[in-house]
Amino acid sequence: MREAGKAVVLVTVVACLFYAAMTITVYLFAITDDFSRLDHIIPWGFVNIRYWSHLATWLLPLLPLGLLMVPWKKNRLWHFGVAFTSAIWWWVVFMYSSRGSMVGLLVGFFLVWVCFGKTAFPWMKSFIRFAIYGLAVWLLLSVLIPSLVFDELHIRGIRASSSGRMPLWQEAWAISLQNFPFGMGPQSWLTHDILTKSYQSTSKFGHPHNMYLMWAAEYEWVSASGLILLGGSALRRLWQRISETRVGDNRDVLWLTAFTD
Repeated sequence: MREAGKAVVLVTVVACLFYAAMTITVYLFAITDDFSRLDHIIPWGFVNIRYWSHLATWLLPLLPLGLLMVPWKKNRLWHFGVAFTSAIWWWVVFMYSSRGSMVGLLVGFFLVWVCFGKTAFPWMKSFIRFAIYGLAVWLLLSVLIPSLVFDELHIRGIRASSSGRMPLWQEAWAISLQNFPFGMGPQSWLTHDILTKSYQSTSKFGHPHNMYLMWAAEYEWVSASGLILLGGSALRRLWQRISETRVGDNRDVLWLTAFTD
C-alpha cells in the first residue's frame, strides 16, 4: 500500500507541475496581450471552475507528501518543483476566491490537527508553508504586476451569499419527497415539473449543486443512505487507524494525515 501511495503522490506532483507551468504560460500570454480579466482564463482547461476546485481540494493536501514520503525528497530541484507547483495551485485558489476549496481545506486541516496532534506536524508545516507561498504569488501575480500593467485592477472578492444555490437545494429536496423513499428516476431534475416557487424565478441548471440531494431526488433516499453508510464505514476504519497512531504506531501517520484532509 505504501508503494501505491508513493505512486499516487508522484503522479499527482508531476501532473500538477505540468499544469502549473502551463498556467504561468497562460498568465504571460494574458499580460502581453493586455488582457486584465485573468479569472476568465485561469484556471484553464475546465468548462467550469467547480471541476478544477474539486481537483484542488483533493490534490493540494497530497503535495506536502512530495517533500515527506518520496524517494528523492532531499533533492533540491525536486524541492523547488514541489514548492513551485503548490504555490501556483494555491495562487489560483486565492485568485478565484474558491470558497468551497478554501473551506474544505481549512476544515480538513483542523480535523487533522484534532485527530493526529503532534504526529501530523511535519505535514501541517509543509501545508501552511505552501499556502503562504501561494499567497505571496497572489500578491505578485494578481496585485503587483497587474497594477503596473493595467489601468484597472480586477480582484475577485469572496461572496458571503449562497450564490443562488438555496432555490436549487429546496427544489431538489422537494423532488426527493415526491416518491419517498424511491425518488423520481434518472434525469428527473431536467424533466420534472417545477415544484417550488423559488426555483421558478431563478436560472435553471443541469444539477442542484449538491451530490447527495441529487442522488436523493433522482435515485431515491435509499441510494443516498447507501452513500452515507459507505462514508460511515470509512470514518470508522479511519478512527481505528487514528487510535493506532495514538498508541505509538506512527508508520503511516503522514499518509493518513494527507488523505484525511
